[in-house]
Amino acid sequence: MASNFGANYTNILETVPSVKVAAKDWHGKGRSVFDSFVQPAVVLAIGDKIFMGRLPAGAKIKKAILRTTDFGATGIVDVGYNYVDAALVASNVENGIFSAADINTKADTFVMSDADAASSFMVELLGEADVVIKVTTATDATGGTLKLLVEYVLE
Repeated sequence: MASNFGANYTNILETVPSVKVAAKDWHGKGRSVFDSFVQPAVVLAIGDKIFMGRLPAGAKIKKAILRTTDFGATGIVDVGYNYVDAALVASNVENGIFSAADINTKADTFVMSDADAASSFMVELLGEADVVIKVTTATDATGGTLKLLVEYVLE
């Protein structure tokens, strides 16, 4: 049976002398951003954005949980981030946390680790970024609640 090692494990424990690894990749301090949104008495339209928090430059997203109530027979959202600095806007990843999360027909919970399209997992943010829920298919019900928790490491 062969023994294999991850890159950071090798750098820290196998290489002599050891190679320093960024703290956010090995024993980094976890932080989180949580927010909730209660839909007003209007439907959410395609293109609507709900800003749910701001992550600092250098943060690495490690986990996210989206909890929704029933938004009616239709409603799909993406969750990602938009950079605050206009020079970084081309690097926005509006579906990097959740892509096409179905918020219709029933209450549901989405976990980033279960999402195939979670392209932002442990990617270091280039600058400050707003966590954004973007509506890609309009809802047909008025009233509903979204709760979003994003866990990240910074140092």
